[in-house]
Amino acid sequence: MGFWKTLKATTVRNLRVIFKYKFEIFINIGWLILDIIAFSLLGHIVESTSVDLEYSLRDFLLVGVFFWAFFGKSYDDTVNCIPEEASRGTLGFLLTNNVSFVTLLTARAAASSIISAVVAICIIFPILALLDVLQLQLQWLLLAMVIFFLCWLFMLGVSLLVSSVNVLFKRIGLFSALFLWALKILSGYFFPVEALDDFVPGLSFMAMSLPTSAGLQLIRWVLILGAPPPEMMWNALTSLLIGTTIVMVAAIITLKQMEKIAAKVGTLEFY
Repeated sequence: MGFWKTLKATTVRNLRVIFKYKFEIFINIGWLILDIIAFSLLGHIVESTSVDLEYSLRDFLLVGVFFWAFFGKSYDDTVNCIPEEASRGTLGFLLTNNVSFVTLLTARAAASSIISAVVAICIIFPILALLDVLQLQLQWLLLAMVIFFLCWLFMLGVSLLVSSVNVLFKRIGLFSALFLWALKILSGYFFPVEALDDFVPGLSFMAMSLPTSAGLQLIRWVLILGAPPPEMMWNALTSLLIGTTIVMVAAIITLKQMEKIAAKVGTLEFY
Protein backbone atom coordinates (compact mmCIF):
# COMPACT_ATOMS: atom_id res chain seq x y z
CA MET A 1 0.00 0.00 0.00
CA GLY A 2 2.88 2.32 0.68
CA PHE A 3 3.96 2.17 -2.96
CA TRP A 4 0.47 2.88 -4.33
CA LYS A 5 -0.09 5.78 -1.93
CA THR A 6 3.25 7.28 -2.94
CA LEU A 7 2.48 6.76 -6.62
CA LYS A 8 -0.94 8.40 -6.25
CA ALA A 9 0.47 11.37 -4.34
CA THR A 10 3.28 11.84 -6.85
CA THR A 11 0.86 11.62 -9.79
CA VAL A 12 -1.41 14.24 -8.23
CA ARG A 13 1.61 16.45 -7.63
CA ASN A 14 2.69 16.18 -11.26
CA LEU A 15 -0.83 16.96 -12.47
CA ARG A 16 -0.81 20.12 -10.37
CA VAL A 17 2.55 21.11 -11.86
CA ILE A 18 1.24 20.49 -15.40
CA PHE A 19 -1.89 22.56 -14.80
CA LYS A 20 0.24 25.43 -13.56
CA TYR A 21 1.38 25.78 -17.19
CA LYS A 22 -2.03 26.25 -18.83
CA PHE A 23 -0.37 28.17 -21.65
CA GLU A 24 1.53 25.02 -22.64
CA ILE A 25 -1.63 22.90 -22.56
CA PHE A 26 -3.43 25.21 -24.98
CA ILE A 27 -0.41 25.23 -27.29
CA ASN A 28 -0.43 21.43 -27.39
CA ILE A 29 -4.11 21.52 -28.35
CA GLY A 30 -3.32 24.01 -31.09
CA TRP A 31 -0.59 21.70 -32.39
CA LEU A 32 -3.10 18.85 -32.75
CA ILE A 33 -5.56 21.12 -34.57
CA LEU A 34 -2.84 22.18 -37.03
CA ASP A 35 -1.99 18.52 -37.61
CA ILE A 36 -5.59 17.80 -38.51
CA ILE A 37 -5.80 20.79 -40.86
CA ALA A 38 -2.49 20.06 -42.61
CA PHE A 39 -3.10 16.40 -43.29
CA SER A 40 -6.75 16.92 -44.21
CA LEU A 41 -5.66 19.42 -46.85
CA LEU A 42 -2.86 17.14 -48.01
CA GLY A 43 -5.32 14.30 -48.43
CA HIS A 44 -7.59 16.60 -50.42
CA ILE A 45 -4.71 17.54 -52.71
CA VAL A 46 -3.74 13.91 -53.33
CA GLU A 47 -7.30 12.80 -54.09
CA SER A 48 -8.61 15.75 -56.05
CA THR A 49 -8.04 19.48 -56.25
CA SER A 50 -8.95 22.38 -58.49
CA VAL A 51 -5.29 23.50 -58.56
CA ASP A 52 -3.27 22.64 -61.67
CA LEU A 53 0.45 22.38 -61.00
CA GLU A 54 2.92 23.34 -63.73
CA TYR A 55 5.23 20.58 -62.53
CA SER A 56 4.98 17.21 -60.79
CA LEU A 57 3.90 16.87 -57.17
CA ARG A 58 7.23 15.14 -56.53
CA ASP A 59 9.21 18.20 -57.69
CA PHE A 60 6.84 20.45 -55.77
CA LEU A 61 7.52 18.62 -52.49
CA LEU A 62 11.26 18.15 -53.01
CA VAL A 63 11.90 21.85 -53.59
CA GLY A 64 9.85 22.58 -50.48
CA VAL A 65 12.17 20.31 -48.50
CA PHE A 66 15.19 22.12 -49.95
CA PHE A 67 13.72 25.55 -49.11
CA TRP A 68 12.83 24.76 -45.51
CA ALA A 69 16.14 23.00 -44.89
CA PHE A 70 17.65 26.50 -44.79
CA PHE A 71 15.36 27.77 -42.05
CA GLY A 72 13.92 24.99 -39.87
CA LYS A 73 17.00 24.10 -37.81
CA SER A 74 18.10 27.74 -37.56
CA TYR A 75 14.67 28.70 -36.21
CA ASP A 76 14.74 25.90 -33.62
CA ASP A 77 18.25 26.77 -32.48
CA THR A 78 17.41 30.47 -32.16
CA VAL A 79 14.22 30.08 -30.12
CA ASN A 80 15.99 27.59 -27.84
CA CYS A 81 18.98 29.89 -27.36
CA ILE A 82 17.78 31.76 -24.26
CA PRO A 83 16.71 28.64 -22.30
CA GLU A 84 19.97 26.90 -23.22
CA GLU A 85 22.15 29.82 -22.15
CA ALA A 86 20.15 30.16 -18.92
CA SER A 87 20.52 26.45 -18.14
CA ARG A 88 24.29 26.67 -18.66
CA GLY A 89 24.51 29.70 -16.42
CA THR A 90 26.04 31.83 -19.18
CA LEU A 91 23.10 34.13 -19.86
CA GLY A 92 23.93 36.54 -17.06
CA PHE A 93 27.57 36.69 -18.12
CA LEU A 94 26.62 37.55 -21.71
CA LEU A 95 24.09 40.22 -20.72
CA THR A 96 26.47 41.88 -18.26
CA ASN A 97 29.05 42.06 -21.05
CA ASN A 98 26.68 44.11 -23.22
CA VAL A 99 25.52 41.21 -25.41
CA SER A 100 21.86 42.11 -25.89
CA PHE A 101 19.15 39.55 -26.57
CA VAL A 102 18.94 40.78 -30.17
CA THR A 103 22.69 40.30 -30.68
CA LEU A 104 22.72 36.93 -28.92
CA LEU A 105 19.82 35.53 -30.94
CA THR A 106 20.98 36.96 -34.27
CA ALA A 107 24.43 35.43 -33.77
CA ARG A 108 22.88 32.03 -32.96
CA ALA A 109 20.67 32.25 -36.05
CA ALA A 110 23.63 33.18 -38.26
CA ALA A 111 25.81 30.34 -36.97
CA SER A 112 23.06 27.75 -37.31
CA SER A 113 22.12 29.03 -40.77
CA ILE A 114 25.65 28.55 -42.06
CA ILE A 115 25.50 24.86 -41.14
CA SER A 116 21.99 24.50 -42.56
CA ALA A 117 22.99 26.15 -45.84
CA VAL A 118 26.02 23.87 -46.23
CA VAL A 119 23.88 20.78 -45.59
CA ALA A 120 21.13 21.90 -48.00
CA ILE A 121 23.53 22.84 -50.78
CA CYS A 122 25.90 19.87 -50.41
CA ILE A 123 23.31 17.15 -49.81
CA ILE A 124 19.82 18.14 -50.98
CA PHE A 125 20.79 20.22 -54.02
CA PRO A 126 22.78 17.40 -55.70
CA ILE A 127 19.87 15.02 -55.10
CA LEU A 128 17.51 17.44 -56.85
CA ALA A 129 19.97 17.63 -59.75
CA LEU A 130 20.23 13.84 -60.01
CA LEU A 131 16.44 13.53 -60.06
CA ASP A 132 16.31 16.12 -62.87
CA VAL A 133 14.23 18.50 -60.78
CA LEU A 134 16.39 21.57 -61.43
CA GLN A 135 16.07 23.87 -64.43
CA LEU A 136 17.95 26.73 -62.79
CA GLN A 137 19.35 29.31 -65.20
CA LEU A 138 22.46 31.27 -64.26
CA GLN A 139 20.82 34.68 -64.77
CA TRP A 140 18.31 33.87 -62.02
CA LEU A 141 20.90 32.76 -59.46
CA LEU A 142 21.20 36.24 -57.92
CA LEU A 143 17.41 36.43 -57.54
CA ALA A 144 17.41 33.07 -55.77
CA MET A 145 20.08 34.33 -53.35
CA VAL A 146 18.09 37.50 -52.64
CA ILE A 147 14.96 35.43 -51.99
CA PHE A 148 16.75 33.18 -49.50
CA PHE A 149 18.31 36.18 -47.73
CA LEU A 150 14.98 37.99 -47.34
CA CYS A 151 13.31 34.80 -46.11
CA TRP A 152 16.17 34.35 -43.64
CA LEU A 153 15.59 37.86 -42.30
CA PHE A 154 11.87 37.14 -41.99
CA MET A 155 12.51 33.88 -40.11
CA LEU A 156 14.99 35.72 -37.89
CA GLY A 157 12.24 38.22 -37.08
CA VAL A 158 9.83 35.38 -36.27
CA SER A 159 12.51 33.76 -34.09
CA LEU A 160 12.98 37.02 -32.18
CA LEU A 161 9.23 37.37 -31.65
CA VAL A 162 8.90 33.83 -30.33
CA SER A 163 12.01 34.27 -28.19
CA SER A 164 10.47 37.36 -26.62
CA VAL A 165 7.93 35.00 -25.04
CA ASN A 166 10.83 32.95 -23.68
CA VAL A 167 12.17 36.03 -21.94
CA LEU A 168 9.10 36.07 -19.70
CA PHE A 169 8.06 32.41 -19.69
CA LYS A 170 10.76 29.77 -19.34
CA ARG A 171 8.44 26.91 -20.22
CA ILE A 172 6.48 27.46 -23.44
CA GLY A 173 6.17 23.87 -24.64
CA LEU A 174 5.30 23.51 -28.31
CA PHE A 175 4.67 27.24 -28.74
CA SER A 176 7.74 27.73 -30.94
CA ALA A 177 7.08 24.57 -32.96
CA LEU A 178 3.50 25.74 -33.48
CA PHE A 179 4.71 28.86 -35.26
CA LEU A 180 7.05 26.91 -37.53
CA TRP A 181 4.37 24.34 -38.36
CA ALA A 182 1.85 27.06 -39.21
CA LEU A 183 4.35 28.87 -41.44
CA LYS A 184 5.13 25.64 -43.30
CA ILE A 185 1.43 24.98 -43.91
CA LEU A 186 0.76 28.52 -45.13
CA SER A 187 3.89 28.57 -47.27
CA GLY A 188 2.64 25.72 -49.44
CA TYR A 189 5.16 23.21 -48.12
CA PHE A 190 2.67 20.33 -48.11
CA PHE A 191 0.27 21.48 -50.83
CA PRO A 192 -0.23 24.41 -53.24
CA VAL A 193 -1.28 27.55 -51.40
CA GLU A 194 -4.13 28.03 -53.90
CA ALA A 195 -5.80 24.92 -52.46
CA LEU A 196 -6.63 26.92 -49.33
CA ASP A 197 -9.31 28.71 -51.34
CA ASP A 198 -11.22 25.43 -51.66
CA PHE A 199 -11.95 25.80 -47.95
CA VAL A 200 -11.86 29.55 -47.30
CA PRO A 201 -12.10 31.77 -50.41
CA GLY A 202 -9.37 34.39 -50.47
CA LEU A 203 -7.20 32.61 -47.87
CA SER A 204 -4.43 31.95 -50.40
CA PHE A 205 -4.11 35.69 -51.06
CA MET A 206 -3.56 36.33 -47.34
CA ALA A 207 -1.11 33.42 -47.12
CA MET A 208 0.92 34.79 -50.04
CA SER A 209 1.49 38.00 -48.09
CA LEU A 210 3.86 36.00 -45.88
CA PRO A 211 7.48 36.22 -47.07
CA THR A 212 8.03 32.47 -46.69
CA SER A 213 4.99 31.74 -48.88
CA ALA A 214 6.00 34.23 -51.56
CA GLY A 215 9.63 33.11 -51.28
CA LEU A 216 8.88 29.42 -51.69
CA GLN A 217 6.66 30.15 -54.68
CA LEU A 218 9.47 32.14 -56.31
CA ILE A 219 12.06 29.46 -55.57
CA ARG A 220 9.87 26.79 -57.14
CA TRP A 221 9.47 28.91 -60.28
CA VAL A 222 13.22 29.57 -60.47
CA LEU A 223 14.41 26.04 -59.73
CA ILE A 224 11.75 23.94 -61.46
CA LEU A 225 10.53 26.15 -64.32
CA GLY A 226 13.79 28.01 -64.89
CA ALA A 227 12.25 31.49 -64.51
CA PRO A 228 9.40 33.13 -62.61
CA PRO A 229 6.41 34.50 -64.56
CA PRO A 230 7.14 38.26 -64.91
CA GLU A 231 3.59 39.31 -64.05
CA MET A 232 3.74 37.40 -60.74
CA MET A 233 7.38 37.92 -59.78
CA TRP A 234 7.03 41.54 -58.67
CA ASN A 235 3.98 40.83 -56.50
CA ALA A 236 5.89 38.06 -54.74
CA LEU A 237 8.98 40.23 -54.29
CA THR A 238 6.83 43.04 -52.87
CA SER A 239 5.36 40.63 -50.30
CA LEU A 240 8.88 39.53 -49.42
CA LEU A 241 10.20 43.06 -48.88
CA ILE A 242 7.21 44.50 -47.03
CA GLY A 243 6.55 41.45 -44.86
CA THR A 244 10.19 41.05 -43.88
CA THR A 245 10.56 44.73 -42.97
CA ILE A 246 7.41 44.77 -40.83
CA VAL A 247 8.28 41.58 -38.95
CA MET A 248 11.90 42.58 -38.29
CA VAL A 249 10.95 46.01 -36.92
CA ALA A 250 8.15 44.54 -34.79
CA ALA A 251 10.44 41.77 -33.53
CA ILE A 252 13.26 44.06 -32.40
CA ILE A 253 10.87 46.46 -30.65
CA THR A 254 8.97 43.62 -28.96
CA LEU A 255 12.11 41.84 -27.77
CA LYS A 256 13.57 45.02 -26.30
CA GLN A 257 10.31 45.76 -24.48
CA MET A 258 10.15 42.21 -23.12
CA GLU A 259 13.74 42.60 -21.94
CA LYS A 260 12.77 45.69 -19.94
CA ILE A 261 9.74 43.94 -18.43
CA ALA A 262 11.85 40.90 -17.52
CA ALA A 263 14.35 43.17 -15.78
CA LYS A 264 11.56 44.55 -13.60
CA VAL A 265 9.73 41.34 -12.73
CA GLY A 266 12.82 39.13 -12.51
CA THR A 267 11.79 36.23 -14.71
CA LEU A 268 15.37 35.26 -15.67
CA GLU A 269 18.02 34.01 -13.26
CA PHE A 270 20.25 36.96 -14.16
CA TYR A 271 17.72 39.49 -12.94
